[in-house]
Amino acid sequence: MRTKRILSVLATVALLAACSGSEKPSKVDGNNGSGGLSLDTGTGGAINTGANGTGANGSGASNGVTDGGVVTPDAACAQSSSAASLGQLTMLVMMDDSGSMSDNNKWNQVAAAMKAFFADPAAAGLRVGLRLFPSNEPTMGCWDSVCDMNQATAITACSTPLVDIAALTAAAAPTDTQEAKLLAAIPANPQSKAQNSGGTPTYAALQGAENIATTYATAHPTEKVVVVFVTDGEPNGCDERIADIAKIASDTLAATKIETYAIGILGSNKRTMDTIAMAGGTMAGILIGGTDGATTEADLLKAFGNIKSSNVSCDFAVPPPPASLMLSIDNVNVNYTPGMGKETTLPRVKDAASCGTTGGWYYDSNTAPTQIHLCMNTCTTVQADTGAALQVLYSCVGSQGYNPPK
Repeated sequence: MRTKRILSVLATVALLAACSGSEKPSKVDGNNGSGGLSLDTGTGGAINTGANGTGANGSGASNGVTDGGVVTPDAACAQSSSAASLGQLTMLVMMDDSGSMSDNNKWNQVAAAMKAFFADPAAAGLRVGLRLFPSNEPTMGCWDSVCDMNQATAITACSTPLVDIAALTAAAAPTDTQEAKLLAAIPANPQSKAQNSGGTPTYAALQGAENIATTYATAHPTEKVVVVFVTDGEPNGCDERIADIAKIASDTLAATKIETYAIGILGSNKRTMDTIAMAGGTMAGILIGGTDGATTEADLLKAFGNIKSSNVSCDFAVPPPPASLMLSIDNVNVNYTPGMGKETTLPRVKDAASCGTTGGWYYDSNTAPTQIHLCMNTCTTVQADTGAALQVLYSCVGSQGYNPPK
């Protein structure tokens, strides 16, 4: 049995209940300056997680946000932890297996890349589902001719996954049953070539992929779900208008926050891939294989890996407090430790617009928060550091009749 290494950002969320009695909770010491904490030097004063945490009695602000001081983990009366990693990423892959995929050895390279990605030890915890198009498996009708006659029927067929979404585990196939299912689902040759037809029903296939992803995301609201659409050709069959096809991705993004990646293999059109990707929130299509398809396997494997690593979660749910306590939402530390560096306390900012160049974090709501979001530039830094750790520390107060210790 091999061990799969999770390339992840670990978020340890500690619920810290303020200790009862006359003792004043210890505060986290820090440095004045970027990302530092200023120590409370007065009775009942605040400390600040801002970029310049200085001021009378330890008060300060980062872009107008002042926090109230956080007890250290070893001073906590109660705490719990949870992990936020690549295991929260869910990927629905819609893969083109039309007859043209047999040209230039493309299918052999695509199949090899997918198998390598699913079997990679770094994929542990990743949730993956698969559908091929055009294909009559597992439901007949995800086909250009069917789509021409009845688009709704084709979409329904394309909305049935060949391999249901599930997590890859720490074991190798066949012990890892999801890995085994994915590997078994990849045919030796493009299915449509054997069936002598199929076309490239892009509209029905993309709508089907978004439907599969949406159904899953609705049932698993805490997971980050993405669609990865891979094709080597232009739309063929049913609605072939690129604007209509791209609208599927944009509508899904607006309704569910599901992003769509468009990967174009040799034979695809860059403008088409870019249009779908931009509509799906991923900015640009990913073209692989070069001018002759010779690098398809390496390029596709790299593309899958980049999609995976770029989706390390930068959003952390605010957890429920222990019984009879309330979270002190203005008394929070978000600590970032680089894989090869020293822990830094990230500054809290008012909202995304206040992130600026220093970054930091902010709540989805400053009055009733449910999530902590990292600023985009901070998120980019964390995602690029596979050895990083994030620690989010909350203090708690009694839900009734609580008086802060003096």
